[in-house]
Amino acid sequence: MDFKQLLKKKELLQVIEESGFTKATQIQEEIIPLILDGNDVVGQSQTGTGKTLAFAAPILETIEENKQIQTLVLAPTRELAIQIAREIEKYSKYTNISVTCVYGSSSIEDQIRSLKKGCEIVIGTPGRVKDLIKRRVLKLTEIKFFVLDEADEMLSMGFQEELEFIFEKTNNDRQVLLFSATMPKPILNMAKNYMSSEYKQVSVITDVKTAAHIEQKYYLVSDKTRIEAMCRVMDYYNPKKAIIFCRTKRNADEVLEKLSNKGYSTDVIHGDITQGQRIATLDRFKAGIFNYLIATDVAARGIHVDDIELVINYNLPESHEAYVHRIGRTGRVDKKGIAVTFIKESEQRILGSLEHFTEAKIIKTDLPTLNDILPNRVNEALEEINSLKNNGAKLNLFKDYLDKLEIEEVKNIANQLLEKELTKNLGSNFNTSIDIKEKRTTRSKDRVLDDSIRVFVTIGKLDNIEKREFLKFIEKTASVKEGTCTGVEIMTKFTFMNIKKDCYDKVLEKCNNIKYNGRIIRIEKAKK
Repeated sequence: MDFKQLLKKKELLQVIEESGFTKATQIQEEIIPLILDGNDVVGQSQTGTGKTLAFAAPILETIEENKQIQTLVLAPTRELAIQIAREIEKYSKYTNISVTCVYGSSSIEDQIRSLKKGCEIVIGTPGRVKDLIKRRVLKLTEIKFFVLDEADEMLSMGFQEELEFIFEKTNNDRQVLLFSATMPKPILNMAKNYMSSEYKQVSVITDVKTAAHIEQKYYLVSDKTRIEAMCRVMDYYNPKKAIIFCRTKRNADEVLEKLSNKGYSTDVIHGDITQGQRIATLDRFKAGIFNYLIATDVAARGIHVDDIELVINYNLPESHEAYVHRIGRTGRVDKKGIAVTFIKESEQRILGSLEHFTEAKIIKTDLPTLNDILPNRVNEALEEINSLKNNGAKLNLFKDYLDKLEIEEVKNIANQLLEKELTKNLGSNFNTSIDIKEKRTTRSKDRVLDDSIRVFVTIGKLDNIEKREFLKFIEKTASVKEGTCTGVEIMTKFTFMNIKKDCYDKVLEKCNNIKYNGRIIRIEKAKK
């Protein structure tokens, strides 16, 4: 459907046309009329389907230019809040509508001053919005629209309390627009509690959870050969923009160092990097200044770039939902995308449940060889050489010399030049064999941990945790027996402990990504 059939405001239609959009996506076509008709809406869609415009367009079509707050949009992370703010500012550029973005780790005084100047739309993270409400700076009694974007992620990050607080501060006749990639029970409960009983639900992924135009593959590796395997895949696809997902900040930093040493154009974002640096890095990535962005799941929430060709899962994510979010960064707006995952032999069992969850096939693939990689690179080099034909002066510089050579001599020179240039630009080391076998420790050495799994927890002495109380909290939350968790070592910023193998999954399910002493804790298997 053409946008002119959905919207009337000339200024909005002009920006949409300038942005290169002519036809509405499925979620836009279905949701825009519902919002304009005054309905509360629950929208389920993958990232990259045009979700932001689906709610921004009818809001911009409806609200008045009066410097009074009429819309609040909540997002789980600063990056996503900033991304949404930029999108809405773009679509409102021919109006006098003002947008204010509020989030933590940035000057609250500056944000307060911006709010006091007056604006129609506020985009923010739950924690900062709650803080501003408590300071009586942000008043929501007159808002027309309350939008929750990536609501499933907000709940998984432990923002339930903040969301309930904010909902209670809004007026009863506001429209609630709730968007989520997945639709777990807590999301549906929120819809029932805070939305009209006649709310409309729209889903554009009822049949499949991952886009059909994303090609999904996996490669078998061992921990020692993971980097080399990834380099071969990167050299084969040679994308202009790609994201490499790592499970932890430590993984991300290690990958950055190793890839940088091999000459790849790359940078990293994760929770330990300041907000200003993260925004600057994302802007450089979008501008094409470097090719590979290394990111953790939470930091990548704000990445919405339409031309990402390749997503690499350096290691498997913590959950099936996280996998869907990761690969959804490619194949956006109906473009083709490729998602590859590196796994160990022992992790193959996870693929079955992952395929069942995503309702898509993840294809086992052999790693590219030098013979696979070189033809693509040679063709690229020849295209570049052919582009020089318009510059006769440069070509004629060596013409007299080359005319004197035999054809075999010319071929030999060309071969040597190509070999030198192409191998210089490859990070792969083809003298290294890719071993997929994992080293197994002998039972005598591993006997102490036979019935336990050593884990790493992202909370430590700086968070004022006490060993006994922390153990009680974990065991009570997971409903497991006393003594399930042992061998606790509390470091400055993190903690190690053992969890009995038969309770590991239960502890992970109940205790991962929940708050303790005001901090979201994450639990993962520790490196030996």
